[in-house]
Amino acid sequence: MNSFRPVEEQLAILMRGVEFGDEITRVNMETELRQRLGESMREGRPLRIYCGFDATASDLHLGHTVPMRKLRQFQELGHEVTFLIGRFT
Repeated sequence: MNSFRPVEEQLAILMRGVEFGDEITRVNMETELRQRLGESMREGRPLRIYCGFDATASDLHLGHTVPMRKLRQFQELGHEVTFLIGRFT
């Protein structure tokens, strides 16, 4: 038995506030996330989430907080998050 919240509860949290652009993209993203969360639950292991930032200026800006907050949601749900800041590569 693992300590993850139910898949549908995690899905509701992670999909909240996300803009998709169109209905097909929303359905595809929700389907894939549901599948990955289900695998995570069955295998009793956290998802491994990665997000890299290669800022075009010398600092991060307010727009970078949107994916950072989503990363935090994954982390609060018990998943592993890797956050990387590049050096203008």
